[in-house]
Amino acid sequence: MAADPGAIRGRVTRESGAALVGVPVMIGGDSPSHVDLAAVTGPSGDYQLAGLVPGDYEIVVNPGGRVLVERVHVAGGEVAELHFVADDDRPD
Repeated sequence: MAADPGAIRGRVTRESGAALVGVPVMIGGDSPSHVDLAAVTGPSGDYQLAGLVPGDYEIVVNPGGRVLVERVHVAGGEVAELHFVADDDRPD
């Protein structure tokens, strides 16, 4: 029996805490789900990637020309939290 899918959610902000809106959030590298998923941050800088096969994921965001990459583990039936903070001196 396959494990229940999981998800990743988080927020993309500046160092000052200001939300970054409209930032693409993508799964990079080889993902356990073998699908390309992407989200765009909403009005609060929040994003969610759902329906993920359990495993380790590389998440890539590109706020203002600077690429940020983090790895996160997704467990079956659970939501992993992953937040990104961009430099205040970078443009949107």
